Amino acid sequence: MKFHDILYTEIKEQGWERILRLKNNEQEENNNLEFKLIYDFKDKGLSSDVKKNFAKSSSAFSNASGGLVIWGIDCRKGKDGIDCVKEIKPITNIRGFFNEMKGEINNVVEPINPGIEHHMVLSDNDSNKGVLVTYIPESDLSPIRAMFRDNRYYIRTGESSQLVPHNMLRQMFAAKQKPKAEIFLKMKSNGTIGGKTGIAVTVGIENTGQTLLKYPAIRIIPKNGLQIDKHRKTGLPIKITGTEGSSLGCFYVGGIDHVVYPNSYLPIIDLENEVEPKILNDEHLDTELFKFKYEIYGEDFSTQEGNISLTISDYIKDTAF
Repeated sequence: MKFHDILYTEIKEQGWERILRLKNNEQEENNNLEFKLIYDFKDKGLSSDVKKNFAKSSSAFSNASGGLVIWGIDCRKGKDGIDCVKEIKPITNIRGFFNEMKGEINNVVEPINPGIEHHMVLSDNDSNKGVLVTYIPESDLSPIRAMFRDNRYYIRTGESSQLVPHNMLRQMFAAKQKPKAEIFLKMKSNGTIGGKTGIAVTVGIENTGQTLLKYPAIRIIPKNGLQIDKHRKTGLPIKITGTEGSSLGCFYVGGIDHVVYPNSYLPIIDLENEVEPKILNDEHLDTELFKFKYEIYGEDFSTQEGNISLTISDYIKDTAF
């Protein structure tokens, strides 16, 4: 877990005690943590400064590795010149501030970062006061721009949020316009065969990116005795075959006429197995049905690989109505 993920979990679990430790430890701002001082909130809506800072930080953390903004903390430079916590300054009417900030989540950046959320921590001394913790995860849709006045792009660098340099912004836009291939899996019943229940899993390539995946290819390396019918019809031509347990596996390779459109999938092959009907119940949920390694390739796409283990539990979930 990243630093800000750990800190956010600790704050939610330990509450005000963990907030006080930020002061006791003179916690410094860093690439994933920022502190903001808020003066008393009086139900008059968010000030322009708060909206600007919320938008700027949301853009910066979304375009980097994510982070936390903790509102209601006085942060000033220490002896080493780095901003650190000097005093906890609880926000009056923290519930009103929380509600206003919650309503602003979908307005601060574009594209929207759906992972942004707020957590309110009440003071031990006054339940009407507290601090607000804003969690901002890294976005898969970067570059993300701050939607305030000039609508600029920011990125977190060290202890501050900086404008994204032109060259970096151009690279971020170029990276955004790439396919994103993932393994597609869907299990189904294959009827009854000789008193046994046939089970199949469709294996394919899914494109969750924003552009075409050209020249798609996938290698499937079976494990634990899994057999692949090398003669059945497939979604892509089979180029290489290997025996079970070999590093070759079965390699399905697309040509110029094969593409995977954005937000769609290309089924490649159905893998099959047969089991006794009596084990298809809750007592055998961990029984393994399919096990294999995969490698996915494509033009302008970094190779993705992984290991798959599908059990009776997965089969029941996929076939439940």
